Amino acid sequence: MAASSDLLADPGVLPPGPGLEIGDWQAVARQGGLALLHWRRHALAAEAAGVNYQSSAEAAPGPWPWAAVAAEGNRAATLAAVAQAACALQPGGLLLLHGGNDQGIRGSVRAVTRAWGWPGEALVQRAHARVHAFRMAQPPAATAPATDYWQSPGGLRLRADPGVFPGPRLDRGSAVLLQALAILADELPPPQRLLDLGCGGGVLALEAARLWPQAQLDLADGDARAIACAAANLQAQGRRGQLHWWDSAEVPPVRDVDLVLCNPPWHVDGAVDRSPGLAMCRAAGQALAPGGQALVVATRTQPFEPSLAPFGALREIVQDDGFKVLALRRAA
Repeated sequence: MAASSDLLADPGVLPPGPGLEIGDWQAVARQGGLALLHWRRHALAAEAAGVNYQSSAEAAPGPWPWAAVAAEGNRAATLAAVAQAACALQPGGLLLLHGGNDQGIRGSVRAVTRAWGWPGEALVQRAHARVHAFRMAQPPAATAPATDYWQSPGGLRLRADPGVFPGPRLDRGSAVLLQALAILADELPPPQRLLDLGCGGGVLALEAARLWPQAQLDLADGDARAIACAAANLQAQGRRGQLHWWDSAEVPPVRDVDLVLCNPPWHVDGAVDRSPGLAMCRAAGQALAPGGQALVVATRTQPFEPSLAPFGALREIVQDDGFKVLALRRAA
């Protein structure tokens, strides 16, 4: 969770009573209210602590006397959360934006003022973090940043919501995985069930569905905003699928899958962390049906072979631009 959330506990920062918190839950744990959480791992921690929460992709009930927003490194995602919070405030409510200097909190505060012209003040500045307050007699209308659209390599027009991977363009890892799919298209048996682990906006699953339109699609991601974005993209492309808000610390969302596509993450909260990617690789192996195959993106500095090898035979399909794609075939 955001280290800056500790600053919200300083005397006089928050009004008494329950409120709304977006991207974190520690203030709600102290004072009550509702936490809107982006990440499944945060939701699991909040649930264990007995905190009232829901996915941030859901509409926030209100109005609330105060709302606290945890800034993110992605500026557009921060502005979207601020807009969501402002719309849930009661007249005279207090909106607090907090974050670390390494998350660009000062730039986010300036962006809020530029976007909506709200006056504000710095309440706390300590430990390389700050809390900024926006006090409004009547919460002004706050419109979230415009949604971007982009075209996939296969010509699909896809939505890219703020903060959702890969953004309004194809990332290098996914591009190499799509190369591997093209190489294997004639070799792989048509999958009846396909799982996209860490789906982001759903580009890999939708590109695979162009090759195998009969496949049942399952898409899983730890970011609730990604799940909402992928659902919108599926609908726009006339595809149906099952969406799973899922964390790599949990058991696989489905099993007996014929084909898994996985471009694992290498960062958590902006810091390099291989553990979620390693766990995702294990989940990919566990999700496969006997004889099923998984295509996993790796690099020379982020090798996933040790996590995949216990599940079956491994081979490298393609290597390009510093990335490689490993194919795992689970033993029959």
